[in-house]
Amino acid sequence: MFVAGKAKKGDILLYKPTGGIIGKLIAFLSYGGKYAHAALYLGNNKIIESHIDTGVVQKALNPKWHKYIDVYRVNLGHTSTQTNKFVKKALDKVGAGYDLGAFPSTFCKSVLARIFGFKNFAKAKPILNDEKTFYCSELISVALYEATMISIVPYVNPSSTTPSDLAFTQLTSLVC
Repeated sequence: MFVAGKAKKGDILLYKPTGGIIGKLIAFLSYGGKYAHAALYLGNNKIIESHIDTGVVQKALNPKWHKYIDVYRVNLGHTSTQTNKFVKKALDKVGAGYDLGAFPSTFCKSVLARIFGFKNFAKAKPILNDEKTFYCSELISVALYEATMISIVPYVNPSSTTPSDLAFTQLTSLVC
């Protein structure tokens, strides 16, 4: 559950599915099957996220979602300078559209890579990837990669990261 006092700027917010079929499908198709959406915490109850309806936006975190959010912290020995660079790279993408083309191929690749062990398959960019648009977890993964040159999920291309991938890596840890 999201606890405002424990979350810090640069933390990754991962949302559990809340009842809709799309969220449950996203979680089911993701490795681990736990999360349906991702956002980046900016501090002061503000987030940046990419949503199919809005594209990449900065907005206030709606308190009704607090009970569905787990907070993960990136463990790269980040200094405040690195965290600020990560957040800036994400903020630079505000106004970008939603990457509707890469979204389906990412989840197909994710399922195939995990079922059949095709690790190299998951390292490739998604089919129809538009590098100027982002779906939720792609936004976070690409921004972190641009800021640090480190892929948060080493076995997956930054443009192919699912919400659950962000949790099931050695580079993040559950905060609250």
